[in-house]
Amino acid sequence: MAVKKAAPKKVAEPKSTIVYQFADKEYDQASLTKIAKDVWKYDLNGKAADLKKIQLFVKPEEEKVYYIFNEDITGEFGI
Repeated sequence: MAVKKAAPKKVAEPKSTIVYQFADKEYDQASLTKIAKDVWKYDLNGKAADLKKIQLFVKPEEEKVYYIFNEDITGEFGI
């Protein structure tokens, strides 16, 4: 008679938060993503459903975030 082994338990990934602190300012990933979505909607007149991918590059020394939307639309916004 074969003995069934229990499947190993999956270890849950720990939740993490990234906070950028510089020049008496503080931004987390959620706030920078919201600003980027607002740039897409209000500055670029894009539709929310058309925004598929957001890449953000934070440059605190320049007080700017550079973005790439949908792998081909680039720009920047100040923080």
